[in-house]
Amino acid sequence: MLQFEELFLPWYDTGMETKRFSYQSDDGIEIHAAAFLPSGEPKAVVQIAHGMAEHKERYVPVAEVFTNAGFAVYINDHRGHGATAGSVDALGFFAEKDGWQKVIDDMRKLSLIAKKEFPGVPYILFGHSMGSILARHFAMQESIPCCAQRVCTGHRGIPSSL
Repeated sequence: MLQFEELFLPWYDTGMETKRFSYQSDDGIEIHAAAFLPSGEPKAVVQIAHGMAEHKERYVPVAEVFTNAGFAVYINDHRGHGATAGSVDALGFFAEKDGWQKVIDDMRKLSLIAKKEFPGVPYILFGHSMGSILARHFAMQESIPCCAQRVCTGHRGIPSSL
């Protein structure tokens, strides 16, 4: 019988150099992630924040476009999504308390992993749908200037907290 995370493996048959890995969140959750790498040194690192009810594998075609253009792509399964959820029962659940902030903290850890792997390379944050709101909150906390290093798609309107 397949493990929950093995359900996503067929998406990785693309020919891109792919690194699958996981890292520990600040509260001990195993966060599943992937890096898609171009041939040669990347022009920049693109970190993708996916939308609600999605998973990192949905963005493999996007990663392929970016890597073919010379960019490295990093993406994690947010809490309650994809392999990070760990089971069907946990899908959609961030945390008992401060779940939104914990997802942002998980994104921060992934950004540090990517920046350590490719120091000095420009960093771009790409968020889609729910990920666009996460990206905006992340950017505010990290003081990333508006429109300088982030791209947000698929969400109409700005939450009142912004």
